[in-house]
Amino acid sequence: MNRFTSAAVILALASGCTQTTTVTSTAGQATVATAATFNAGGAPTIEISVPEMVCEHCSQSVHEILAKQPGVKDVKVTLEKKVATVAVDEDEFHADEAIAALVDMQYKEAKLISAARGLKGDEPTRDPGDSGAPEHTAEGKAKS
Repeated sequence: MNRFTSAAVILALASGCTQTTTVTSTAGQATVATAATFNAGGAPTIEISVPEMVCEHCSQSVHEILAKQPGVKDVKVTLEKKVATVAVDEDEFHADEAIAALVDMQYKEAKLISAARGLKGDEPTRDPGDSGAPEHTAEGKAKS
């Protein structure tokens, strides 16, 4: 695989492309790359807002931190929206621990913005003075 082909495959994977891409090298050989589909197993998902995520390095760091958490099946980070979507095993995953891990790595404003139904004790809560966006602190308590 030449550099152009490698770059095209990496770009397709990094951009969240879920379609099969065929790239023909200068030698005339076709290389097929299939990017993985996020949450192909259909696991319940949560969304975490990470306002301090401002670059690709931050995005990769958030992905790695969340992927290491117990009960995480898959992670998709959207830098433009500053949101991480996490597919989880409801019996093993605890949002408060995942958020605490982000806070420990200097993403101090990380908060749960949506949760899977039935996720034990980790439902987002609403601040009465808020515009309706659910919030969840690193300690698993509602912001007042």
